Amino acid sequence: MNRLLAAVVTIVLILIILMIVIGARTFDGTVVKDPYTTALQWDHNIHEQKAAGWKVILMTPVVRSMTPEVTVHIVDRKGNDMRDAVVELFLTRPSTDNYDSLYRMVHKAAGQYVSLVRVPAAGRWTINLTVRGEGRIVSYSETMNVELTTPH
Repeated sequence: MNRLLAAVVTIVLILIILMIVIGARTFDGTVVKDPYTTALQWDHNIHEQKAAGWKVILMTPVVRSMTPEVTVHIVDRKGNDMRDAVVELFLTRPSTDNYDSLYRMVHKAAGQYVSLVRVPAAGRWTINLTVRGEGRIVSYSETMNVELTTPH
Protein backbone atom coordinates (compact mmCIF):
# COMPACT_ATOMS: atom_id res chain seq x y z
CA MET A 1 0.00 0.00 0.00
CA ASN A 2 2.84 2.40 0.88
CA ARG A 3 4.55 1.69 -2.45
CA LEU A 4 1.34 2.40 -4.35
CA LEU A 5 0.85 5.69 -2.51
CA ALA A 6 4.48 6.65 -3.17
CA ALA A 7 4.10 5.82 -6.85
CA VAL A 8 0.91 7.91 -7.15
CA VAL A 9 2.50 10.87 -5.35
CA THR A 10 5.59 10.61 -7.57
CA ILE A 11 3.49 10.55 -10.74
CA VAL A 12 1.45 13.54 -9.58
CA LEU A 13 4.61 15.52 -8.76
CA ILE A 14 6.12 14.68 -12.15
CA LEU A 15 2.93 15.84 -13.89
CA ILE A 16 2.90 19.10 -11.90
CA ILE A 17 6.53 19.80 -12.78
CA LEU A 18 5.84 18.96 -16.44
CA MET A 19 2.88 21.37 -16.53
CA ILE A 20 4.98 24.15 -14.98
CA VAL A 21 7.74 23.64 -17.57
CA ILE A 22 5.27 23.60 -20.48
CA GLY A 23 3.48 26.68 -19.15
CA ALA A 24 6.72 28.61 -18.70
CA ARG A 25 7.89 27.77 -22.22
CA THR A 26 4.65 28.68 -23.98
CA PHE A 27 3.71 31.88 -22.08
CA ASP A 28 4.35 34.83 -24.39
CA GLY A 29 4.49 37.40 -21.60
CA THR A 30 1.36 39.30 -22.58
CA VAL A 31 -0.54 40.55 -19.56
CA VAL A 32 -3.59 42.81 -19.64
CA LYS A 33 -4.57 45.21 -16.89
CA ASP A 34 -8.22 44.21 -16.67
CA PRO A 35 -8.72 40.74 -18.12
CA TYR A 36 -12.47 40.61 -17.49
CA THR A 37 -13.26 43.87 -19.28
CA THR A 38 -10.77 43.04 -22.03
CA ALA A 39 -12.47 39.67 -22.60
CA LEU A 40 -15.92 41.30 -22.75
CA GLN A 41 -14.65 43.82 -25.30
CA TRP A 42 -13.03 41.02 -27.31
CA ASP A 43 -16.33 39.11 -27.41
CA HIS A 44 -18.19 42.25 -28.48
CA ASN A 45 -15.67 42.92 -31.27
CA ILE A 46 -15.93 39.34 -32.56
CA HIS A 47 -19.74 39.61 -32.63
CA GLU A 48 -19.56 42.91 -34.57
CA GLN A 49 -17.00 41.47 -37.01
CA LYS A 50 -19.24 38.51 -37.77
CA ALA A 51 -22.30 40.75 -38.18
CA ALA A 52 -20.44 43.03 -40.64
CA GLY A 53 -18.91 40.14 -42.58
CA TRP A 54 -15.86 42.19 -43.51
CA LYS A 55 -12.38 40.77 -43.88
CA VAL A 56 -9.56 42.94 -42.59
CA ILE A 57 -6.10 41.63 -43.41
CA LEU A 58 -2.88 43.14 -42.08
CA MET A 59 -0.58 43.08 -45.10
CA THR A 60 2.49 44.00 -43.06
CA PRO A 61 2.59 41.61 -40.06
CA VAL A 62 6.40 41.82 -39.94
CA VAL A 63 8.31 45.05 -40.56
CA ARG A 64 12.00 45.87 -40.43
CA SER A 65 11.93 49.62 -39.91
CA MET A 66 11.16 52.04 -37.10
CA THR A 67 8.96 54.03 -39.51
CA PRO A 68 7.11 51.37 -41.47
CA GLU A 69 4.19 51.87 -43.80
CA VAL A 70 1.41 49.72 -42.35
CA THR A 71 -1.07 48.39 -44.91
CA VAL A 72 -4.43 46.73 -44.37
CA HIS A 73 -6.71 45.27 -47.01
CA ILE A 74 -10.47 45.43 -46.36
CA VAL A 75 -13.21 43.61 -48.26
CA ASP A 76 -16.93 43.67 -47.60
CA ARG A 77 -19.34 40.79 -47.07
CA LYS A 78 -19.62 40.21 -50.84
CA GLY A 79 -15.84 40.11 -51.31
CA ASN A 80 -15.65 43.58 -52.87
CA ASP A 81 -12.86 45.98 -51.92
CA MET A 82 -14.06 48.65 -49.49
CA ARG A 83 -13.25 52.06 -50.93
CA ASP A 84 -15.09 54.51 -48.70
CA ALA A 85 -14.16 53.29 -45.23
CA VAL A 86 -12.66 55.52 -42.57
CA VAL A 87 -9.89 53.58 -40.86
CA GLU A 88 -8.04 54.51 -37.68
CA LEU A 89 -4.99 52.63 -36.44
CA PHE A 90 -4.13 52.64 -32.74
CA LEU A 91 -0.61 51.34 -32.15
CA THR A 92 0.19 50.05 -28.67
CA ARG A 93 2.50 47.69 -26.89
CA PRO A 94 1.09 45.02 -24.57
CA SER A 95 3.56 45.82 -21.79
CA THR A 96 3.17 49.61 -21.60
CA ASP A 97 1.05 52.51 -22.77
CA ASN A 98 4.04 54.88 -23.02
CA TYR A 99 4.22 54.51 -26.81
CA ASP A 100 0.51 54.51 -27.66
CA SER A 101 -0.28 56.48 -30.80
CA LEU A 102 -3.26 56.98 -33.08
CA TYR A 103 -3.05 57.26 -36.87
CA ARG A 104 -5.63 57.85 -39.58
CA MET A 105 -5.13 55.49 -42.49
CA VAL A 106 -5.39 56.72 -46.07
CA HIS A 107 -7.09 54.87 -48.93
CA LYS A 108 -4.29 54.01 -51.34
CA ALA A 109 -5.67 51.40 -53.75
CA ALA A 110 -8.63 49.06 -54.12
CA GLY A 111 -9.47 48.12 -50.55
CA GLN A 112 -6.00 49.04 -49.28
CA TYR A 113 -5.45 51.57 -46.53
CA VAL A 114 -2.01 52.73 -45.41
CA SER A 115 -0.39 54.77 -42.70
CA LEU A 116 3.20 55.61 -41.91
CA VAL A 117 3.74 54.85 -38.22
CA ARG A 118 6.57 55.33 -35.77
CA VAL A 119 7.71 52.49 -33.52
CA PRO A 120 10.46 53.31 -31.02
CA ALA A 121 11.56 49.73 -30.38
CA ALA A 122 11.64 46.26 -31.83
CA GLY A 123 9.24 43.61 -30.61
CA ARG A 124 5.57 42.73 -30.69
CA TRP A 125 3.11 45.58 -31.21
CA THR A 126 -0.66 45.50 -31.14
CA ILE A 127 -2.55 47.24 -33.92
CA ASN A 128 -6.14 48.08 -33.03
CA LEU A 129 -8.11 49.09 -36.11
CA THR A 130 -11.42 50.91 -36.10
CA VAL A 131 -13.21 50.64 -39.44
CA ARG A 132 -16.21 52.87 -40.19
CA GLY A 133 -18.26 52.04 -43.25
CA GLU A 134 -21.66 50.92 -44.47
CA GLY A 135 -23.24 52.46 -41.35
CA ARG A 136 -21.13 50.33 -39.00
CA ILE A 137 -18.18 50.81 -36.69
CA VAL A 138 -16.16 47.62 -36.27
CA SER A 139 -12.94 47.05 -34.30
CA TYR A 140 -10.17 44.61 -35.16
CA SER A 141 -6.94 43.72 -33.41
CA GLU A 142 -3.80 42.47 -35.14
CA THR A 143 -0.21 41.84 -34.11
CA MET A 144 2.77 43.37 -35.89
CA ASN A 145 6.33 42.25 -35.20
CA VAL A 146 9.07 44.83 -35.58
CA GLU A 147 12.39 43.17 -36.34
CA LEU A 148 15.29 45.57 -36.44
CA THR A 149 18.65 44.34 -37.62
CA THR A 150 21.84 46.04 -36.56
CA PRO A 151 24.67 46.45 -39.06
CA HIS A 152 27.84 44.47 -38.28
